[in-house]
Amino acid sequence: MEHPSPFVCELTPLTPTPSLFIASRTAHSAIGELFNEGFPSILALLSRQGLAPLGPPYAIYGDIGPDELDVEFGFPVPPEAEGEGRIERGETPSGPSVSCLHTGPYVKVEPAYSALLTWIAENGRAATGRAMEIYIDNPSETPPEQLRTRVHLLLEGA
Repeated sequence: MEHPSPFVCELTPLTPTPSLFIASRTAHSAIGELFNEGFPSILALLSRQGLAPLGPPYAIYGDIGPDELDVEFGFPVPPEAEGEGRIERGETPSGPSVSCLHTGPYVKVEPAYSALLTWIAENGRAATGRAMEIYIDNPSETPPEQLRTRVHLLLEGA
């Protein structure tokens, strides 16, 4: 007997928001270290500008190879925020996506992606090859099994 998916997948339009981010190509195994150094750097830059993020941190993944991947990670910020050095100013993605909520350790997020890919296949949609994760909870304050991550797969079309 097939078990129902614990994920509720839903069509979710994304609206672009100004952001400060760091873009990198990195090894899969180095993501945690990259985030642990990069997110505080972005927060420090915002603080020097007298600003604060407008929402939780995010990461956008693309061109995922067997060993390395492209990642862009940052925070939604007020429009007056300015980048500096490797911290760039841009916008979060816009357009259609399918999303679901994963609860648990970041390293166990794969079933959420499987559920989203199943939704895409069952609904005749096409993915762009880019994914976005929004990290709702602070991992320094929330136990790993309670961490919430909103996972989006960006979709082609309107």
